[in-house]
Amino acid sequence: MPLSPRQQVERDGYYIAQVLQGDELARIQQAADVVYDSIHGFTTGDKSGRYVQPFLEPGSPMLPFAYLAYDKRITGVIEQILGGPLVWEGAALLCSAPAYTQGWHRDVLQIPQDKIDDDWFTPGVFFNNIQLNMGFYDDASLWAVPGSHNRPLTPAEAAAFAGTKHSTADTVEMPGAIPIDLKAGQCVFYNNNIIHRGHNARHEKRVTYHSGYARKDLPPTWHFYVTRLAGLHEAFTRALTPEMSKLYDEYQDVLRQYPDPQASWAIPESARR
Repeated sequence: MPLSPRQQVERDGYYIAQVLQGDELARIQQAADVVYDSIHGFTTGDKSGRYVQPFLEPGSPMLPFAYLAYDKRITGVIEQILGGPLVWEGAALLCSAPAYTQGWHRDVLQIPQDKIDDDWFTPGVFFNNIQLNMGFYDDASLWAVPGSHNRPLTPAEAAAFAGTKHSTADTVEMPGAIPIDLKAGQCVFYNNNIIHRGHNARHEKRVTYHSGYARKDLPPTWHFYVTRLAGLHEAFTRALTPEMSKLYDEYQDVLRQYPDPQASWAIPESARR
């Protein structure tokens, strides 16, 4: 019997589903082509990536993809993983140079190392965040170590991190890592406590939709504060569609309840259940 999305994420740290296909995928790819072609500066050997934001401003190149933020083919999977109701944390397009690469990390880079608790990475701990990457073209640029979200580092992994809890050099090889191989229109939903990195080893054209969600009826994790969908000009908020306005307002509600990112580091995981 196949595992449910929640079971798959609990075991491996990620789950893959097809979201876009056919004419809808072709239209999205045309819009993605425009975004990619508008980004200048990628050169031979360039290892950089471009994050196309903000999502909500009028005229943003993200607007053709806005409906994905509330598309039930996406949010329905996340509700199965986290439970509901959800709060949206924002989105970006990841546009990578052909030689793009990062160091290995968990998404705790914004937390001082002495505040990172290894008990966060143990089986049964509920992490109130799910990220997703959806490839608009075939995409194998997300690499991860399956299962590494729910255990401390192995000795070999600790050696690769060389004493840091943040990020390795981008030349480091990580034991057990695999590419998360997506066909165009597929989406990977993942616990971003997993050891992962972006690495365009195949040197493919890449435009990837990247987003995140949390349960809004539970305290947020530290990663809720990264995008900070806050302080938009009133003219922008008036221009939002009803669906996007609802997502923005719900985000602001959670931010008012939990305004301090540092306080979230100390919230016991038991309080998130």
